[in-house]
Amino acid sequence: MILNIDGKNLVFGMRWKVLVSGGTANKDARASKSSFMWHADKAIYFGLLGEKEGKEKLKQPLFSGAVALAHMYHENPNILLVLPLPDEEGYVVCGIRQGRPRSGFDVIVEDELEVNRLVNEFSAICEQDSFVLLGQAHIDGISPLTFEEIASTCDTFSQLKKVSGIPFNPLMLLALMVAVGLVWGGGNAYVKHRKLEQQRRALAAKKTAQQLYSESIEAKRGESALIASNLAPVSDWVRALPLWLGGWKLTTITCKTATDKTMKCDLNFARGKNPDATNQTFINTAGNLFDSVEFVDGARTIHATTSIKGLAFSNLGAAFDSSKKQRDEVLEFGSTLQFLSRFGEQQLQKSMPFGVPVGVNVAELSQAPIMSSAWEFNGPLRALELTSQFPKYVSVNQIVIVIKDAPDFQSTHSMVAIKVSGAVFSKEI
Repeated sequence: MILNIDGKNLVFGMRWKVLVSGGTANKDARASKSSFMWHADKAIYFGLLGEKEGKEKLKQPLFSGAVALAHMYHENPNILLVLPLPDEEGYVVCGIRQGRPRSGFDVIVEDELEVNRLVNEFSAICEQDSFVLLGQAHIDGISPLTFEEIASTCDTFSQLKKVSGIPFNPLMLLALMVAVGLVWGGGNAYVKHRKLEQQRRALAAKKTAQQLYSESIEAKRGESALIASNLAPVSDWVRALPLWLGGWKLTTITCKTATDKTMKCDLNFARGKNPDATNQTFINTAGNLFDSVEFVDGARTIHATTSIKGLAFSNLGAAFDSSKKQRDEVLEFGSTLQFLSRFGEQQLQKSMPFGVPVGVNVAELSQAPIMSSAWEFNGPLRALELTSQFPKYVSVNQIVIVIKDAPDFQSTHSMVAIKVSGAVFSKEI
C-alpha cells in the first residue's frame, strides 16, 4: 500500500526476501515481476512491492516505510509498528527484527483481532529479546509515533529503485496488440459496463446496514477454519519432529492456519555447542524434511518452513451455527479455561462484533451481530490433547511452541510449552 504523507509516497506491505546464493536483488526482483525494489549495497536482503500494487499509483519517488522506521530507531534492533490507516479501515503492522524488516511483518490488516495475533507472534519470535512497540493503537505499552514522523525521515537510503533490465517477452507484445484491438472496438462495451457499474453502486448505496452486514457474514461463512476440538493431532506431529539436526537445536515453532486448509509452520533452529555443526551439516541431516531453509542472524539461526497436513478443517459457518449466547459461552468455555489454569495463564478477551464491513454502523443493525472474542491457551504440550473437549464455536488461528533446554516435571511446566490462540464466536444476547 502506498500512502501519500505530507507529499511523500510511503510504501508499506512490501515483500522482504533474503538473497539466494549466486543471485542478485535485481535479478530476483525481475523474476518476481516487481517494477520497484529496495536494496542497499552489501545487504543480504531486499524488498519488493506488494503483488497487488497497481501501476497507476507508482509515482516516484517511493520510500519504504519499514526501512525508514528501522533507521529512525537504529539503536533498537527489534521494533513493531501498529498504525491505523489514515483514510480507511485497517492497520499497518510493520516489524523490524535484528535491524531489518521481518518477512511477513510488513502487512496491512483489517481488524484489531489480526493486530493482536501479529503482536503476539512477533513477541514469540523475539523470545527473550525485548522490542519497542510504536504507533497509535489501543495496546498496553505502546509509544506514540505517526506516519508524518516516519515520512519526515525518508531519504535516499529508504528510496525504492526501479528494477532494470525487465526482459522483452513477445507474448506480452501479442497480448498488448490484442488489448489495443479490444479497446479500439469495445468503446461501446466499456460505456455499457461503466453504466451498469454505476447502477450497481447506486443499488448498494440503498442497501440497509443489516443487508450489507448479512452479505458480509454470508461470505465469511465459507472461509476455512480449524475448530479447536480438532487440534489434538498437532501434538503427535510435534513429537515426531527431531529436536536436533546436524548439531542444530529446534527452539521455536510458529504455526498459522492457511486458506488451503493446512497449517503453515515456521521453525527456528539454534546452533549448538558442537563446533562441527555447520549450515551444511543441517542440510545434510534434514534432507527433504522442510519446504524451505533460510540462514539468518549471522549464520547463528536457521529458519525452516513446513506444513501440517491432514487436520480436519471446517468453515466459519460451522462455528457460527454452534455458537451460543455470550453468557452461556462465558459459563461453558470460560469455565473450561479457568479449569486449565492449573497449566498456566489462560485468557478470554472482551467480545467485539465480527465481520462488520467498512462504513457500516453497528448501531444501525436490526439484528444482533455475530460476536468474536480472542482467546489464548498456555500450557505444556501434553495438555494440547485437552482441546478435544473444547466447544465447536472455538476456532484456532495460531500455535506457538517453545522447546526449552531442559525438562521440567512440574505440573505447570514442560520441556515443550505451547501457546494456542484463536477466536470464540457467540450471539450477542
